[in-house]
Amino acid sequence: MRRSMSAFLCPFALLSLLTLRTFCAGADEADVKIEVVSKPLECAQKSKKGDLMNVHYDGFLLDGTQFFCSRSDKKGHPVWMVVGVGQVIRGLDAGMLDMCVGEKRKITVPPELAFGTNGKGPVPPNATVIFEVEALAVSRGPRSMEAFSDMDQNKDRKLTKDEVKST
Repeated sequence: MRRSMSAFLCPFALLSLLTLRTFCAGADEADVKIEVVSKPLECAQKSKKGDLMNVHYDGFLLDGTQFFCSRSDKKGHPVWMVVGVGQVIRGLDAGMLDMCVGEKRKITVPPELAFGTNGKGPVPPNATVIFEVEALAVSRGPRSMEAFSDMDQNKDRKLTKDEVKST
């Protein structure tokens, strides 16, 4: 009886472990889809983790609904950010690596690397989001969170043009 019970339960236990492993694995940066829309013929410098980038970007839901536009939401001003330090969602961070100045990308981000199960503002829970990003400037940025914190004078985890100029 004991042997037949364990033979019966083993497949269920194995299936449970595989399901748990798949569920816990979630998405990683490789799940971000990057489409290069346009790229300059020459690229003197590509963005890398810790670099300071100036970008315009628009955020969309899969149905085409726009939830963010730096040109209108920021009074037409591009956004300054340090790439790869968590200022933006993980998927957008990953999608902006290795960009050239003048390059435009369409970055599709799965929910696990976007706003997750809670959503945020107009973005519903478990939503895949799409960003259209244009890199306007890339420069060597602070190389540590301490340096970024020093630059971020108003502590909003975003760098304004004035904060960048004052350093």
